[in-house]
Formats: sequence, C-alpha cells, structure tokens
Amino acid sequence: MVDLSIWRLWVALILGVVFIVVGRYRWRAQHGQRFSTAEEGKALMIPLRLVGVMLWLYPWLFVLAPGWILWSLVALPEWLHWMGVGGALLVLPWVAWAQQHLGNNVTPTVITRDNHQLITTGPYRWVRHPLYTGGAILFTALALIMGSWLIALVTLVGALFLLLRLPKEEAMLATRFGDTYRAYQQRTGAFVPRL
Repeated sequence: MVDLSIWRLWVALILGVVFIVVGRYRWRAQHGQRFSTAEEGKALMIPLRLVGVMLWLYPWLFVLAPGWILWSLVALPEWLHWMGVGGALLVLPWVAWAQQHLGNNVTPTVITRDNHQLITTGPYRWVRHPLYTGGAILFTALALIMGSWLIALVTLVGALFLLLRLPKEEAMLATRFGDTYRAYQQRTGAFVPRL
C-alpha cells in the first residue's frame, strides 16, 4: 500500500485553514435571516447540496479513514501531488480575501439578504464570483493531493451545476441592485477578470 501520510497531513492542514476562514464568516452569516431554497429549485438545490457534502466529507475520510476510499484513488507522479499542494496554498489567500470582503453577505441560496450590499472591493473589483473560482481551484488541488479521480469528477459536476445556477443568481442580484449591478457585470468577469 502507498504511504499516504504526507498527503493526509496536507489535506488536514488545508481543510483546517478553510474551515477557520470560511466557517467563521458562514457561522456569523447563518444567524438571523432564514433563506428559502424555492427560488433555486430542487433540480439545482439537491445536486448542489449533495456535491457540497461529498466535497467536504470525502477529504476528511481521506484524512481519517483512507482505507474506505482506496478504490477511488489513482497513482499519480509525486510532482502532481505537490502541484496540488502549491495550488491549494496559492488559492487559500484568495478565498480568505474574497470571504473577508463578502463578509455577512454570504448566503446558501440565490436569495439576497434583507440588508445585502453589492460588494465591489477586493477580488470583487475584477471578478463577480471569486469564491466559486477559489472553490473550483481548491477542490481540484485537493483531488491532485489525494490522487482522487472521484473528487476531480465531483468538482467538475459541481462546477457545471453552479454554471446552471448562475443565471438565476445574477438575475436576483440585477433585480436587487438594478443598473448598478448590470454596469458591474459589464466591467467584471464572472469567474476570471475580464481582459
């Protein structure tokens, strides 16, 4: 059996940082207003929640009980594992920066908060959805660190469902913020800066 201990350590460290950074904002944002998932629709809500559970549960299984998921691991060259570590370490500050600027405006659905603000600072100055970009990079990096074809596939499926949800989310923001949001859309990219 391949020694996974170094990669398990890296995954635990990265997950710990993400939970501290993202969890802190999500915890504060959860208190107060409740959000309906009706606007999102079950066809998007259910798969996205299942993808989310898989993306967060699987790496912890890799750390705590790797024997359960050996069937989903592939042998990768060591440099690819290290590329995953590097990618994760590079994207963590981006995620923290985006989360800091988004603050309590984070929501679990396409619905905006009663006191929602349009954030156009930090990474939001150039990208409308930097947390989606950061999440895709982070979970791709984790897939490389773990050597997991399954997490690579689930990350891709999650990204596709987010692309399907994006028009609803942007329509809600345009309804809420009107021409200000539409002008913001014109000058920024959805996931990467506009050239």
